[in-house]
Amino acid sequence: MGKIEKGRLLYHLTKLNNLDTIVQYGLLSREDMNKAGLEFENVADPQIIKFRQEHDLEKYIPFHFFGNTPFDGVVRKKYVEDDFIYLCIHRDDAEYNNFKIIPKHPLSMKPFMMYSYKEGLDIIDWDTMEQRDYHDEECKQICMAECLCDKHIPINVFHCIEVKDDRVYKIVKEKLKGNTSVHIDVTPWLFI
Repeated sequence: MGKIEKGRLLYHLTKLNNLDTIVQYGLLSREDMNKAGLEFENVADPQIIKFRQEHDLEKYIPFHFFGNTPFDGVVRKKYVEDDFIYLCIHRDDAEYNNFKIIPKHPLSMKPFMMYSYKEGLDIIDWDTMEQRDYHDEECKQICMAECLCDKHIPINVFHCIEVKDDRVYKIVKEKLKGNTSVHIDVTPWLFI
């Protein structure tokens, strides 16, 4: 069993600028954000947004099984001037709350399938994911497997927020205003 399969956390990448809204309302799906009229800085590719709309996935919040996936790298290169953070939740919470799993990038699945948490964990090709070879297209797609939540997630449910440096740490600490038990971890290797 590899390190990713045994991991305890799930990772959601977002712009630091979205944190104020998340602190106030919790992490919401795109559908719930739109219904509430809340603004957020979107980083998703229009093609995947269209796919999510067509497959009723807008009601879910996507997480990945590790930080610094191919998606994360593309987004951070596209928005090089912006700061990003990872909101991390325990996999035990995902299992308890019946998160769903897509075992590789949704656009690469033919046909598209979503699984229960336990079934999805069994279907993911963990050995290939562990290689993290982004030059191999199949490995790249498996590395973007998703764990999906259909509930809003209050800020105090997150285990930690991963940040790239001390400067972002201070900003996040101020935005949290001491009203949460969420740990802030400086993990520069997740942002390379």
